[in-house]
Amino acid sequence: MKILVLFNGGLKDAFLADLARREGKVLACFFILNDKDSNRIRLVERLAVALQIELLVIDLRKAPPLEEILLRMLYLIMHALPIAKEYQCHCIYYGLSIDDDRRLSKILDAYMKQLRPLIELAQPMYDGKGIWLGQVEVETPLRRLDRPRVIRLGNEWNLPWELSFSCVNRTTIHCGTCQACLRRQRAFKQEGHIDPTAYWRDDNVL
Repeated sequence: MKILVLFNGGLKDAFLADLARREGKVLACFFILNDKDSNRIRLVERLAVALQIELLVIDLRKAPPLEEILLRMLYLIMHALPIAKEYQCHCIYYGLSIDDDRRLSKILDAYMKQLRPLIELAQPMYDGKGIWLGQVEVETPLRRLDRPRVIRLGNEWNLPWELSFSCVNRTTIHCGTCQACLRRQRAFKQEGHIDPTAYWRDDNVL
């Protein structure tokens, strides 16, 4: 099985890509949505090399701001779907976890139930000769997990957390103050581990 993983180099993406690698062949897809993302390409490439996965970089910098989690998910999946078809991937993995938004535990299953028929309708099931083409599935394997649990499981696989990057404010070193950094720090602290990545100010680390 070949799996397309939506990948931006963060904690969850490292775990999700390695999970997919254990299940089949992986194509990691990094969508550049803004100039900050473009400055992260080197970090994303470094993590992909360490995980021994193929990386595809797609420039979508003309995209509008996508701060709403489920809207962002829909936008990225709709862009990933034709890529998955082109590269003959059987499934798209999206790294949504239960601690991304407190609402998700109540609405994600219903959201995916409504999304799947749309995804199926968007794909031709047969070619012109009536040959079955197969359908790309969309899965959220981390939807029952939170970041501490991801770290715990990833430690069992010796994942290179030092190569992952979560900050939304900076591009080479964690700022330590944005929500992404704070969630990352709390997750490591909850698991009793020190985050192996650097922060702009050490006193920002929880």
